[in-house]
Amino acid sequence: MEDGCCRIRVDNLQPGMDENYLFHQCFYRAREEILSVKVIQNEETGHSKAYGVVSFKNYAAAEEFLMKYNEKLMPHTNDQYFKLDWETCSKN
Repeated sequence: MEDGCCRIRVDNLQPGMDENYLFHQCFYRAREEILSVKVIQNEETGHSKAYGVVSFKNYAAAEEFLMKYNEKLMPHTNDQYFKLDWETCSKN
């Protein structure tokens, strides 16, 4: 893990909600602070495990992201809300 890198876990992902969906349709306004977006997949089936991880440049950016997006409605859904939590973080 890079110094200062923080990761936020994104739960409740549905099939078809991939990295492209998360980065370009959900979190595009935070793109300057995001280092990477990854949807975690089952190694055997290749299907999503229904969660992903968003990595940020620093703690402040990750904290702001968490406060801004947690429990907000996901784009192109009627009743699907973001469920976010800290994955890992180094405040260095």
